[in-house]
Amino acid sequence: MTGLIWYVQLVQYPSFSKVNENDFQEYLNFHSNQTDIIVKPVMSIEFATSGVLMWFATPLLSLQSLGFVLVLLIWIFTFIFSVPIHYQLEEQGNDLKLVSRLVQTNWLRTLLWSIKAITSMYLLYQ
Repeated sequence: MTGLIWYVQLVQYPSFSKVNENDFQEYLNFHSNQTDIIVKPVMSIEFATSGVLMWFATPLLSLQSLGFVLVLLIWIFTFIFSVPIHYQLEEQGNDLKLVSRLVQTNWLRTLLWSIKAITSMYLLYQ
């Protein structure tokens, strides 16, 4: 997910501002439908596996628990920021202020997934 979120952050979301108004709705629908095919199952698997790792972690306050908390925060930020902005873009069309807000708020998820990746790599090398 870390690689994907960096792609979304640096390429996909900023490209929304490059699409003309006439094509924006079709572009956004394509983006959302195709991205959902990848993101929904992978985020769900990540949530479940992080939860299982936390469940079996000893002690409870561990890097495995931190991983689950990071994933939980990512989900919260997704539903507080990203999803509503996507819905607003669907309703309002290509609003550059909304696109900018989407890019800005997505930095939170990008940072959290990056920390999660670093934590996971550290755990793998232990």
